[in-house]
Amino acid sequence: KAPAIDLPRENRNGYRTYVISPAINNSAILEKRPLPAVCRDEKVMKVLCARGEYEPASFLIQADKPLEKVMVRVGDLAGPAGVLGPETVDVRIARKFYRLITWQCVAIPWVLVHDPGMMEIVDKHQKWVTKMTEESWKSPGGHSLAEFKAGYSRMNQLNRELVDTDTLQPGDITDFRQFWLTVQVPGDANPGTYRGAVTITAANAAPTRLTLEVTVPSFDLLPPPFEYSAYY
Repeated sequence: KAPAIDLPRENRNGYRTYVISPAINNSAILEKRPLPAVCRDEKVMKVLCARGEYEPASFLIQADKPLEKVMVRVGDLAGPAGVLGPETVDVRIARKFYRLITWQCVAIPWVLVHDPGMMEIVDKHQKWVTKMTEESWKSPGGHSLAEFKAGYSRMNQLNRELVDTDTLQPGDITDFRQFWLTVQVPGDANPGTYRGAVTITAANAAPTRLTLEVTVPSFDLLPPPFEYSAYY
């Protein structure tokens, strides 16, 4: 397995941060794999967002040592045009989720939640996997049953009722964690560029600051002609 990427940058806090740009992309961030090129050695997340629109920004924390009670807070966004309050930005975790990719499963940032402790990935086979036998095995892609079971050797486990909290909760990080920021510009915001601090804290490490830069154009968007949605 390839080692995690180690970019030549100074690190005093026991972790590194990377801006993910663009936030929505086709590059998977996987355990024990090199980080994709969308994980950039930058400090500023830039968003173009019209009034009333939702737009994402994202960043990654890669821990060199276990981090305890990691929290992210976004302050006011300010500029010559005025101030956008902290309620403009919703911060969630792109929680790693064990899911099917081709004939095997991988842990991939997948579910946006406020509470990282709501679920976890455990080293355990699901019952239907343990019941498979050589007689019933159809060998997709020429893989053995043992290889198939190894690809399903973990599972998602809920730790409580599947109801998220209203705001971000602190959580521990052992390897990496992706954070997802959703910006919604108020309908009465003045056009201009707003900047604010995104502060990362941990119980056992010094704080780090990134910058969120939101540009509000002078025009308004027309209402969408139909509703984009997905059921999952």
